[in-house]
Amino acid sequence: MSHRANRKESECADGVYTGGGTQLGLVDLFRAAGYNGKNSKLPYKHAGGWDNSVIISDGTQLNKGILKPNCSYVAGENNYIYKTDELGRQCGATACLQLKKHDKRKGNVGKPADKLPGDEAGHLFADMFGGSRFLDNLVAQSFNVNRSEYRKMENIWQRALKDGKPVYADIDLNYEGNSFRPTSFDITYYIDGEYTMLRIYNE
Repeated sequence: MSHRANRKESECADGVYTGGGTQLGLVDLFRAAGYNGKNSKLPYKHAGGWDNSVIISDGTQLNKGILKPNCSYVAGENNYIYKTDELGRQCGATACLQLKKHDKRKGNVGKPADKLPGDEAGHLFADMFGGSRFLDNLVAQSFNVNRSEYRKMENIWQRALKDGKPVYADIDLNYEGNSFRPTSFDITYYIDGEYTMLRIYNE
């Protein structure tokens, strides 16, 4: 489903978008990740909401391969923003996407929890966008999702960036029970003012 975004950049000029009873300091979030909030439009919100009182930026979100619970952090060479739930599972991620700065693909470090046979370590934000190769950006993904459905979406983002279009992506991860393997990904992405919403089932 694609839509023309009807919120103008000026509506985020003060760094706060109010909607659905929540108030999010988006510019503060993006400044913490290295964006200045002036030279690029911001995504309108993160569907899951953010607590931006503390954003970890020194790598301490990971301790011996385990993510801290209930935290927000930045990761990867382009400082994309993530948050965890009470179990330390990635439950949201948001990014003003950029192409990677390194030449060769970097190998993954660590094995996501609760991988099923045939699963792969899937990046929330791919190596082509400078996404982290550590467990702060990796989850268990089915082969089909990682190599097909998710990859098709990433290729759309990559083509848009190469064409000089701004791309923003917002991901919510859904789980069942206490499993660390996502059941699905709710994704909203914006390309040059046009936004698309989709759900990718992890099967």
